[in-house]
Amino acid sequence: MLTPNNASPQTKSFVVLVLLAVFGSLFTFWLVGFMKGEPGERAQAPKTENQSRTPVTTVNSGAPMVLAKEIADTSGWKEYTDSKYGVNFKYNPDWKIKTWATNKEGYDVLEIDPGKKYYNIKIYASNKDYYVMNGLPVEKTVIGGLEALDVSDLLYGVKKGSTYLTFDIGLSLSLKPQFNGLIESVKFQ
Repeated sequence: MLTPNNASPQTKSFVVLVLLAVFGSLFTFWLVGFMKGEPGERAQAPKTENQSRTPVTTVNSGAPMVLAKEIADTSGWKEYTDSKYGVNFKYNPDWKIKTWATNKEGYDVLEIDPGKKYYNIKIYASNKDYYVMNGLPVEKTVIGGLEALDVSDLLYGVKKGSTYLTFDIGLSLSLKPQFNGLIESVKFQ
């Protein structure tokens, strides 16, 4: 029979590592639940037309916690105006705008190239639906004076007339402040 006194050092180390993994996992699940709050405890800050969007969430205590949204300064940025879909926005002067192209799913896609070390930011346009937004949790917001949908400040959907526009940061999450600046600058013609 194996007892703590006659167990090898490797067995003791293995048991300690397993216990650390179990308690670490439990602590992580508790911490994630604490930070997210329980379902139904999210609240939204009231928005006005000229106010920046600042999401408000509540933690288990019920006290609101304002999460600051990082938005890059766009004052020195170039302005892009698209006559095809009537959208106007500012973008970093180091980035390149590619022309509209139709992808295999039938969406028109405008790519914004931030450089070789990043994935392109994309704007999808369609008369059928938003690009990849079905079933995702969304918050309502306003972009360029129009009602819009927001998926965690990473994916936005705006319906302008009969056109659905989807703004997608893609995998370049480090560009989130610049992407938010682009979104905040959107205007429609």
